[in-house]
Amino acid sequence: MLTPTFSINQDDNYLTLTIEAKFANVAETEIEYSDLDFVFSSSPYFLRLHLPAPVIEDETGTAKYESDRGAFVVTVPKKNKGEHFEGLDMITQVLKMGEISARPLVEEIGDEEGRSEEEEEEEDDLDAVGDELLVEQSAHEGEEESAVDEESKEYGYGFGWRRRGVLLRLKDEIGKLIDLDDPENTKIDERKIKSALRDRKKFNGEHYLADSFDPDEMLEEILRWEMGKKSEVTHDDKERLKELPNKKLPVLSPEDTYAVSLSLVDILFGYAYDQRVNMGDSSVESSWTYCTLSPSLSSLTRWRDGKEAVQAAARRALVYPLYRNWNLVEKVFEDLKEILKRGRSSIVHSLAVIHSEMGVGGDFRYLLNDLIITDLLLWVQAVDGEVFQRLHKEISEVKLTKSSTGLDLDTLEMEAKLAMMRINGEREVDSDDE
Repeated sequence: MLTPTFSINQDDNYLTLTIEAKFANVAETEIEYSDLDFVFSSSPYFLRLHLPAPVIEDETGTAKYESDRGAFVVTVPKKNKGEHFEGLDMITQVLKMGEISARPLVEEIGDEEGRSEEEEEEEDDLDAVGDELLVEQSAHEGEEESAVDEESKEYGYGFGWRRRGVLLRLKDEIGKLIDLDDPENTKIDERKIKSALRDRKKFNGEHYLADSFDPDEMLEEILRWEMGKKSEVTHDDKERLKELPNKKLPVLSPEDTYAVSLSLVDILFGYAYDQRVNMGDSSVESSWTYCTLSPSLSSLTRWRDGKEAVQAAARRALVYPLYRNWNLVEKVFEDLKEILKRGRSSIVHSLAVIHSEMGVGGDFRYLLNDLIITDLLLWVQAVDGEVFQRLHKEISEVKLTKSSTGLDLDTLEMEAKLAMMRINGEREVDSDDE
């Protein structure tokens, strides 16, 4: 059965569901709803939603089929008139039965001693197949934080830093997907240091000065570009969100929840940079930009605070992409703060675009979807909204300066200005001699 694309709007008394089902058998359509459940069935489509608040079936509910656009429009009465239903645009979340709960990405079921050698060998075989990054998750009982093994605490990566071994199995195929020489054996705490050292080594002062003192017309236009007033979940986003796997995520401790939220900072910085240089569009280089500007993706880092994440992303924006200009970095930082200010829908839209571009970007970047972005998309739709409010507040208070990048930009610019003054002075002398 196919899951149709749908949208949900609301007023004080009703939900209005628009379900796109161009090939539906209208005569055999069934629609049922009560309490928190809504079910639509019309071969070859099937849709079951878990609503955030109760609805009621009564004589005021309506359903009609609009043949010109192949869509069903269903009006569903709210049980409690005037109640606002939160998160109706979080498509993956309303497709789930119940809350996302957290469990280990690999969990022992039952008593370890009770497992046979044959069962253990079967698990090893399953681990070795090509879809090891896409393992379906089973339900988790209870509210406890997921346990993390000691090796993952030191060397883990992926969502919540709980994965191990995946990159090792794929190392011969993925090339330079990850900047680290040996990601499996590089401690989490060392990754951001290695990333920073690599950035400083790669920094090209001449390129930076050229973009700073002699920007081309395109860069000037990029600096003038303004982000649109809205960045909500789009129709294309909904198509993507409904296809995400119905999986359980690991329950995160408060410390891990904060750390995961910080990974949004540099990932969304890379997205904001790409949006600005492409003036609201994406390009064939977009997935490269996301990965390159985000150490959370390129170096599997874990941040201590928001300031650290912003500084690292800003530094990389001055080292690797085509345009390396401080004014551009400041503009991108303002765009990042605006994305966070707009909240969950804006963040989901941004991640959905990233997910889409990474899926087709080449160089095995889709693996970073499987390791990080997919789970991050699921998590962002379900996590408490206070996480985003707190993150926006923290990032808004960050003071980004040239010195904070560790690239000694002020000294570089001063030396360049002195050199230009000397050159201009020599030209004036030569002119006077003539």
